[in-house]
Amino acid sequence: VNSLLVIIILTARFAKNLRTQLTPLFEATAEVSKQNLDFEVGHAKIKEFEDVLASFSDMKDNLKISLERQWKTEQTQKEQIAAVARHDLKTPLTVIQGNADLLTETNLDDEQRLYAGYVVESSGQMQSYIQTLIDISRAAVGYQLHIESIDLPAFMQHLFGYMESLCRTKEIRLQMNTVSLPQILKFDRVLIERAIMN
Repeated sequence: VNSLLVIIILTARFAKNLRTQLTPLFEATAEVSKQNLDFEVGHAKIKEFEDVLASFSDMKDNLKISLERQWKTEQTQKEQIAAVARHDLKTPLTVIQGNADLLTETNLDDEQRLYAGYVVESSGQMQSYIQTLIDISRAAVGYQLHIESIDLPAFMQHLFGYMESLCRTKEIRLQMNTVSLPQILKFDRVLIERAIMN
């Protein structure tokens, strides 16, 4: 009985000491699970546990450095995309749109006026896409959907005009048949238009 009591007491003390030595590891894993890498890993008096804690600390520090580098790279890419969209794309597109507007004011036959109209509309569409690209590059959480109520038959006719102008360049005959379209549908106009046109 005495031997059993001694064994139980020693086991309880050992378990308590073991839990105490493992506490720094539990605390470290809890911080990482909270996505916090800015903390100091504790220490243990048992050599094997201390080795594990040291390895965990190195892993945590390396992960933090890697994530910071990735974040900086992503920020740089977003800034470059925004700069290209703002300057390198918008400036020549503005010139195209301006000249196309001037062209529509000259004496054109019906076919020429139709093609000039396609240029004006398409350049306006590209301006919208460029602005979306700028918004995405600026947003920390990504693109925010702009849901609105759309007159679907009118929207489809609008798209048909774009698609038809695209098909003409490839000498493709385009037909569109619509069946039971709802009059109003809610969606992000820019994204749906991009998806269909792509």
